[in-house]
Amino acid sequence: MEEQLLSLAEITRSFGAINALKEVSFDVKPGEVMGLVGENGAGKSSLVKIIGGFDSGFSGQLTFAGKKVRFSGPVMAERAGIAIAQQELSLIPTMSVAENVLLVGDNVPKLATKRQLTKLVKPFLSEVGLDYIDPATSVERLSVGERHLVEVARLIAHDPQLLILDEPTAALGETDSIRILEMVKRLVNRGKSVIYVSHRLDEIFKICDRITILRDGRSVAVKNTQELSVSELVNLMLGRELENMFPKRISSSSKTPLLKVRNLWPDGLLEPVDIDIFPGEILGLAGQLGSGTGEILSAIAGAHSIRGGSLEMDGRVFMPKTPKDAINAKIAYCSEDRKLDGLFLGRPILENLTSTSLKRVTNFGILKPSAEFELANDIANGFTIDNSRLLSEAGVLSGGNQQKVALGKWLAINPKVILVNEPTRGVDVGARAEIYQTLHKLAEQGTAIVVASTDLQEIANLPTRINAFYRGLKVSELGYDEVSAENILTQITDPFGAAKLKRQESLIMTSASQPINQLPKPSILEKLVQRHSKLAMALVVVFMIVFIYGMVTAPNFLTLFNLKTIIRDAALVGIMAIGLTFVTLSGNFFLLSMKETAALCIIAFATGMASGWGFELSFLFTMVFALLAGMSQGALIGIGGNPIVVTLGAAGVLYGLGAYWSDNLVVSYRRPHGAEWLGTGSFLGLPNITVAFILIAISAELLLRKTSFGRQVYLIGANRAAGRATGHGNFWMAIKVCTIASVCSAFVAIAFSAQVSSAQVNYFSSEFGSSGDMTIMVIATVMVGGNSIMGGFGSTLRSSLGAIFISTVDNMMVLHGFNSGPRVFAVGLMIVFSIIVFAILRRGSRSEE
Repeated sequence: MEEQLLSLAEITRSFGAINALKEVSFDVKPGEVMGLVGENGAGKSSLVKIIGGFDSGFSGQLTFAGKKVRFSGPVMAERAGIAIAQQELSLIPTMSVAENVLLVGDNVPKLATKRQLTKLVKPFLSEVGLDYIDPATSVERLSVGERHLVEVARLIAHDPQLLILDEPTAALGETDSIRILEMVKRLVNRGKSVIYVSHRLDEIFKICDRITILRDGRSVAVKNTQELSVSELVNLMLGRELENMFPKRISSSSKTPLLKVRNLWPDGLLEPVDIDIFPGEILGLAGQLGSGTGEILSAIAGAHSIRGGSLEMDGRVFMPKTPKDAINAKIAYCSEDRKLDGLFLGRPILENLTSTSLKRVTNFGILKPSAEFELANDIANGFTIDNSRLLSEAGVLSGGNQQKVALGKWLAINPKVILVNEPTRGVDVGARAEIYQTLHKLAEQGTAIVVASTDLQEIANLPTRINAFYRGLKVSELGYDEVSAENILTQITDPFGAAKLKRQESLIMTSASQPINQLPKPSILEKLVQRHSKLAMALVVVFMIVFIYGMVTAPNFLTLFNLKTIIRDAALVGIMAIGLTFVTLSGNFFLLSMKETAALCIIAFATGMASGWGFELSFLFTMVFALLAGMSQGALIGIGGNPIVVTLGAAGVLYGLGAYWSDNLVVSYRRPHGAEWLGTGSFLGLPNITVAFILIAISAELLLRKTSFGRQVYLIGANRAAGRATGHGNFWMAIKVCTIASVCSAFVAIAFSAQVSSAQVNYFSSEFGSSGDMTIMVIATVMVGGNSIMGGFGSTLRSSLGAIFISTVDNMMVLHGFNSGPRVFAVGLMIVFSIIVFAILRRGSRSEE
């Protein structure tokens, strides 16, 4: 029996109810290239992580070089002779090529000159075909393809027996992809083994000796490459026949362009370009990375800086300055990086699909759930998105389904022009076919589609006609009858005949156009309890434990006076936490100056009261300061200021003003009726401040859940770049949420002053609640409630529950005789605990499809 370098037997891996891998078995021989293929979500990434030592929580048997192993980490796998080159590069751009390749390793000298490093690194660079590069060159000066090769050279420096390449050409053009393939052949000729993971089936057939096919977490077949045809491989991957990949190309019947692009000169191009885009056609922009095709699309969409140019559509000449301008003109743009600015991964699929056109699902700013579901349903049906999962997070979808959501959300604006950069990057063959079919149908309905792609078979088979680009220049236009892989490759690699490049055979899959079946629906287990309810349940359970403990161990805990004290203290902290929640949900991190805003406002209110202005006028006077404080900080954050730096600077200004105004003295006054009502009054047995807290919490939650403003808060917080791309800017949002936070701080300052009939600038640092500084209390309240401090997830009701919880814990400690030290410690401990719990639940809920 032939010796195997790597052998996997019945490898199984589960994440909760999701079975990522189910009894996967295959082996890799010495000196062979094993292809690993399957749809997104088939289990490829999970399997690669297990082999590479990133995941040891599996069952089954892993044998390497004749020994049974279970790697506890990637370092252990590397030492055994396994290296993995992932899609995300681990290079340091500012360091030289030599320094990156020899960054770590047993054979790297501790002290070495540049000459020594150059000498040591040259054999590894030659191995990957980079012998023409000066090892002293900074990595940031290399092309994307060259950086990938440097990454492989770094791994080869450890002399691995098995190299795993995970989608090495997903982000590369044709020339750089050829370099990767040639490098793989050189490694195999030296006796190395390679596991090659790719969605590009032409590459799989070119370099792989055998192919392992994964489907639904199982290894359904291991075949010799020469035994398979493309259609047979696709059928094994999908579990069904795929009779067509690309629909039949169509040409526009119109002789009048829908959109005229004139003298457009984006940064990155060497000269301006003119392009005519016709209704009902798919126009292709072909070029390698750096050719300028992506810059043209983003410039038309108002997302890229330009030197000049204009667009003409429907008799109107204009040029979008922002993505919102393009959206208003019915121009949709889907970038090449869905995770960067295409999706709100932490938000439901439904919200992603309607994010581009909230006006369609609102009345006077109030969301209409039925209209939103109807719109999302229509889009989901049009893009073969499983509409039973509309309330699931976009982040748990496979790459193909994520891409369909990223594209589908633009249907909400009823676009006249759709610009798509790399429409199927990182997408499996089944989802590719579905995306191609949908784009084709949109073109048939009269929509103009413009596609930029570095995938040769895609750009040769999808568009009606081609504009070819080479190093920032438009070099040709290929008509309907001129479009072919050979012609395109010539134009984008050697348009002027300056070099005779070796032509690679292109895999072109064409067949009759037929509808694609929907992807299998998820199991019932996938639809069970999500982290939203888990976090709420965890908080309720812990609260009940604390409450019962206090009831049993402290005799005075359940007295009416003590319960009123708990809910009154919870109200003061909770109102301020509600304001902070708006800020954190929007992704602007912490508005740390809330305490200082309250310190200034309490002096403003007490000064008004002491001057005899009365409660109402003093209240309005104080709110003016709150509005100014919030709007000014929001504006600074909105123009790009770091939220932490802005709020720290504002904290000094606000506290300094309050201290100067009051001369650090206590400002006392007689409490009139209005102040007495807010400070010590009650309604139906509840303190009035608690009643106000309840009303504010309900109003804030309705504002977040039921209005377009609230939806924008979540979307911008989940992904600011995607928010900007869909027309939701952060400038006004930062002003709005910071103003809300400041107003909440001012309200708490007024209520607290009304309780004690006095004010001092340091009340919120030393005397507010005996648990310590107000900032720590409010941060703890927001986090214990289970809100994400990074934005996009949470609610004001969670913060309200957190306020009640923290107030209860603090009260119980007072009844047990603890002084301020242990109580401050307890608050800090709750912050740490909430971080850990949230991280665990968050990670558990983000398992990939």
